[in-house]
Amino acid sequence: MNQVMDKLHDSSLYKLYNSFSPASRAAILFAVPFTIVDAIHYFTAGTALIFSFPILILIYLYCGSVAARIAYPSEQDASNLPRIGRSSALRLWLTSTVINTLLMIILGFASLGITLLSGVFYLCLFAPFHVLGSALSGWVGGWLYQQYIHRIGVK
Repeated sequence: MNQVMDKLHDSSLYKLYNSFSPASRAAILFAVPFTIVDAIHYFTAGTALIFSFPILILIYLYCGSVAARIAYPSEQDASNLPRIGRSSALRLWLTSTVINTLLMIILGFASLGITLLSGVFYLCLFAPFHVLGSALSGWVGGWLYQQYIHRIGVK
């Protein structure tokens, strides 16, 4: 088992992953599952809002706490952890929005513009609220991890 882990740590893909900031590493970890859930929300024009939005908020929250956990050993000041959590959630939102916008353009040609029209409607009206909610959820995730560190007395 140690040989496998040593091989993994020596791989160029692992070195590339570690070259990113903690916020980006957390966003990379959550990019695929989040994009799938967000696509359901995005391509149903919000009709799946009751089901998908609470899941999205929980993923943002968890992504923020994971980013804070990744950052904590190298971050000397624990007061920056909520900011790192917020940054990871914003990067996750941006990654998913770019992927879904590209899919919207591709599917827009197939659906004669219907998907494109509903996507533009979503981006103009609801994306600003979505990005604010993601930033707040990521910040809360980082803050919760910061409070956890303080409560268990890790220095």
